[in-house]
Amino acid sequence: MDEFFKKKLKSWQDVEVNIGITGDTGAGKSSYINAIRGLKDDDEGAAEVGVKRPLKSRHAMITRPIPK
Repeated sequence: MDEFFKKKLKSWQDVEVNIGITGDTGAGKSSYINAIRGLKDDDEGAAEVGVKRPLKSRHAMITRPIPK
């Protein structure tokens, strides 16, 4: 039984997951994305923060995998 669960847990480590973050302008979406990625707002590759014009289309902010 332990081996079964170990295999299942291992297989989930390699699954690609896409997550959508929504909210009002200035709610802290970009700061949240940076926090879960372990980045500070001014780090290279961090999502740009600050109240700006809202995006009217989908926008991919994370272009690389989050480290395991």
